[in-house]
Amino acid sequence: MTDVEHLRPLVDELLERSSVRRQTAGAELFAALNALEPVPRAAVATVHELIPWEHWHLMLGEDPLRCVAEDARALEWRLRRDLWADAHIGDDRPLFAHVIVYAAVEQVRGWGVSPCIRSVGGATTAWRNDPPLAAGIDLSRLTYPEHRHDAQATALRVERASELVEGRVPVRVQSPHLGHHAFDVAVSLRGMDNLLIDCAADAKAAHSLMAHVTEGLRRSHLWREEQGLLCGVPSPCGRYYALDWAFFHCARWPTPDARLTSLAQEWAYVSGQTSAGLGPRQYAEFVQPYNERLASLYPDGTVYYHGCECLDGKFDAIADLTSLRRIHVSPWSSVGRARERFGRDVVLEVHAHPTAAFFTHDRRSMREELRRLLDEAGDARLDLNLNDIHSINGNPARLREWTEAAIELSEAAGPR
Repeated sequence: MTDVEHLRPLVDELLERSSVRRQTAGAELFAALNALEPVPRAAVATVHELIPWEHWHLMLGEDPLRCVAEDARALEWRLRRDLWADAHIGDDRPLFAHVIVYAAVEQVRGWGVSPCIRSVGGATTAWRNDPPLAAGIDLSRLTYPEHRHDAQATALRVERASELVEGRVPVRVQSPHLGHHAFDVAVSLRGMDNLLIDCAADAKAAHSLMAHVTEGLRRSHLWREEQGLLCGVPSPCGRYYALDWAFFHCARWPTPDARLTSLAQEWAYVSGQTSAGLGPRQYAEFVQPYNERLASLYPDGTVYYHGCECLDGKFDAIADLTSLRRIHVSPWSSVGRARERFGRDVVLEVHAHPTAAFFTHDRRSMREELRRLLDEAGDARLDLNLNDIHSINGNPARLREWTEAAIELSEAAGPR
């Protein structure tokens, strides 16, 4: 059989599954929530994309891929994975009948110095960062990144994907995301320990590096806007905003056109997880102002703040971000504290503990955690998430068990 023949039944199933009423209901639930409209209950997202390949034989069987060409195998993997998830998990994230390819964008100039990550540890491999500015911050060594778009290569990717699916579903182009994480980039250049010490002992140098990195990221995003390389594509029905891997799951499509035309129409993913070692006042001084420079490119309420670390002491600073619409509330952050600070002004992306869900919880304790999260949220706008699943502990059924419990308890908790 050819690659096209292997993919054909998967496209059949994609078209069938994407047309059921549940998909539109899930899309509308997330879209209304992200628009700060009333919703009948908290939305539920069980994010399967980060489950490592090594676990998928439990769901898809041994050696599940049949295609030969590399691009066809990549598409087959995505389809088999997402179709299994839609059939066996049943959360609110919609499955859209389209294929997304990435624009052929390459970096032709970097920061002027190259962060080096090398393996250490022999048979038990770990990774070590050798920061190029470890000896000191010297802005004369730094440049601003530059990128190039190969429009012909992008067109060929679209043509090839359309060939593989026989033109039966639309092929959309998404820009590679260039990041809104200035502190994380600065850490890769200077080293985490060094930069944290700079924040305490050499504030001027730390600010100079943060300013340079932020300006470089800002220029990169403005370049994307000039090139029409924006992140986000319309759903096949044209009503919803979709990403290849979505951190907000679904929103309303902001324009009558089939393509975005400005950064302001995008959703931005802002973060600074490597600043977890900074206290609230240092965060407000060394991270927040630079995140704000990037967030200000998105004035229409489409900024998502991500943070797997405890953010309780930093919520006050984060609340000042222009157009903040969603905030990640990890298992290490307090849902109650987030509700007190943000009220109903933003969506709380509330996360259950994935390790507990698969390793320590039975069904009763799993439900107790979900009930506690909903109780702490009060009347806040929120969705419930099970994400960053790096092991399912041999129990794929737990994905559906958690999802069903989350939906049941969110329905019992009532409208948002």
